[in-house]
Amino acid sequence: MRRRSGAQNGYFRNTSRLAGSDFCRERPLRSRIPGGDVLWGRRMRKTGQRKAERLVEEVEKLLSGRDFVGFLKTRVNGPLKIHHEFRFSVSDCPNACSRPQIVDIGIIGARRPAISGVPCTGCGACVAVCREEAIGLGGEGDAPEIDMDKCVQCGKCIDSCPSGALEQGSHGWRVLVGGKLGRHPQLGAELEGIYSGEEVLAKVGRCVDLYFEYSEGGERFGAMLNRIAALRYRRKGTNTESSS
Repeated sequence: MRRRSGAQNGYFRNTSRLAGSDFCRERPLRSRIPGGDVLWGRRMRKTGQRKAERLVEEVEKLLSGRDFVGFLKTRVNGPLKIHHEFRFSVSDCPNACSRPQIVDIGIIGARRPAISGVPCTGCGACVAVCREEAIGLGGEGDAPEIDMDKCVQCGKCIDSCPSGALEQGSHGWRVLVGGKLGRHPQLGAELEGIYSGEEVLAKVGRCVDLYFEYSEGGERFGAMLNRIAALRYRRKGTNTESSS
């Protein structure tokens, strides 16, 4: 069960889904800030839930200190509408049910597997649990082989390994920017790396700074990034022609 809600003070949607025994329920709005979604899966570890909720609270606190409504009124010619919202979404796993790929800033939990050095028993539990077919086994005692191009960093292989041959390596959050729907939909571009909560907040703050500095006409963050990239490309081409 899922319901959506939003406040009318301006241009955000904050929809949350909490763990329930048989369903997901909405968490009430706690602050009047530009939107945010957060998902807690029913099978998620409690530590993961607390970390996700804490991160959402910190992002909300950061965004609540910025006057999005006042800013948009200076940039939009006419009434503010729902597509002027600045949205973020947090999902604690790569299933990404809160759809972080199609919002201005998407945040996804990540647990990157690593080889521990403990001998592998060749039981195949990691292979069986990996839906991405990102793990292969050699002979007994040989370390598992991980294809990081296929791995989505869900961490299930780590939890399934009975011998400890797989351990948790880098862990934290993946960050996507510039996702949107509308007439010209696009998935968010993923920033390289896995970030701590503090680093995520710094990235969010930097994105908001860029939005306030360069956004025109109430455009979505992704449209703004596309426009800036195209402008820089054209300038680079012009400079190259001038020097040749």
